[in-house]
Parts: sequence; structure tokens; C-alpha cells
Amino acid sequence: MNALQSFFSGHDQSGFAIVAGVAVLVTLVLLGQAFLPEDSMSSRVRSHIRRRNNMRTERVHVRQRIANLRTAPIGTLRTVLARLKLLSGEEARKGGELLANAGWRARDALTVLMAVRLALPAALGLIAFAACLTQQNMPSMMRITTTV
Repeated sequence: MNALQSFFSGHDQSGFAIVAGVAVLVTLVLLGQAFLPEDSMSSRVRSHIRRRNNMRTERVHVRQRIANLRTAPIGTLRTVLARLKLLSGEEARKGGELLANAGWRARDALTVLMAVRLALPAALGLIAFAACLTQQNMPSMMRITTTV
């Protein structure tokens, strides 16, 4: 408070008028910014462009993750089937033709078909083996002969 008193005491009313004028100017500028319309379209366009770019990059990243998830198991199946030479030959050609006639023209359809043909007999055999072992009312000799 002493600083204000010393400021105003050394100057008559001109110091007070200058401070009041600056306060009025600041008030008018702030009210003008609050009530005058601003160019919100440019800020909207900038935020829209930023959001669109973020969505594009996110969509590209999601597509890459999905592609990696799809191709990783298929690539492994393809290498296993290629080593077993199941993707080349007459049986693979016939399977490809059957898939094409059925409407499955995807690149990996033949790979999945051949993998299912390879794995299904073993899976069904294991299921049958487990079913025979769990049968309690079957005579033990019959259970042994069905599992062998």
C-alpha cells in the first residue's frame, strides 16, 4: 500500500489517470476478444485435418497389425506344407479347383484346406482314443483292443 501512496503522492492526478487509462484499455481489449466473433472456421479446419490424419495413421497401424496376425500362422502352415510337399502336385491342384468352384478364391484357402486335411485325421484319432479310455462300462480287453 505504501508503494501506491508514494506513487500517487509524488504525482498529482496524472499518475492515477494513466493507470486508469491502461486498465480501461485492457478491459476493452478483453471484452472485445470475448464478444467479437473469432475465425473459428480455421481452427475447426485445423483440428479436423489433425484428427483425420490421426485416424488415417491409426487405421494403417490397425491394418498392419491385422495383416501380421493373419499372415503369421498361415506363413508357418505354408512352410510346413511346402516341406511336406503337400502344396504341389495333383491333389493340391484338384483341391484348388474345388475351392475355386466353391467360391473360395483367397490366396491362403488352399493352404488352410491342406492343413485341415493333414491335421483332421490325427485330431479325430486322439478324440476317439480319449473316448475309448473314458468308457467305464466297456470290458477292459475291448478297451485295450480299441486303443491299439
